[in-house]
Amino acid sequence: MLGDDFDVLPKKRSIIINITSLIDVVFLLLIFFMVSSTFVKNPALKVSLPAIKGEQIITNAKSIEILVSKNQIILINGSEIKYENLKDKLSETLKKYPSNEIPDVHFKVDEKVSYGFAVQVMEKLRESGINSLMAIAKSEKLSN
Repeated sequence: MLGDDFDVLPKKRSIIINITSLIDVVFLLLIFFMVSSTFVKNPALKVSLPAIKGEQIITNAKSIEILVSKNQIILINGSEIKYENLKDKLSETLKKYPSNEIPDVHFKVDEKVSYGFAVQVMEKLRESGINSLMAIAKSEKLSN
């Protein structure tokens, strides 16, 4: 009987690693990157805006963005259109907004676009019913 106690092998303890807090952190990082990536807005064309000194004006979310690239390609809210169809497309876009809500029109022109072409595009804007627009430029902070 005395020898029977020694025949039983001691139980091995299994190592338990608690990773629940690690999983929580991974999910929080995943949610953060998913949410922050939706706010990044990349235009279809690379436009080099002229720089100004001052601060950018914050506008409402309901806006129409018009981009003119250095190759004279025109985009309205990310969709490419031809210069000849600009007036019709703008009129069509404006009809989507209620008559009491005038959307902000952000006009972004590459610094290498000729002044004459930019004026021609602005004339088409006026013909389509847009009487005011915001010329958007890169902002450089004023150093005092």
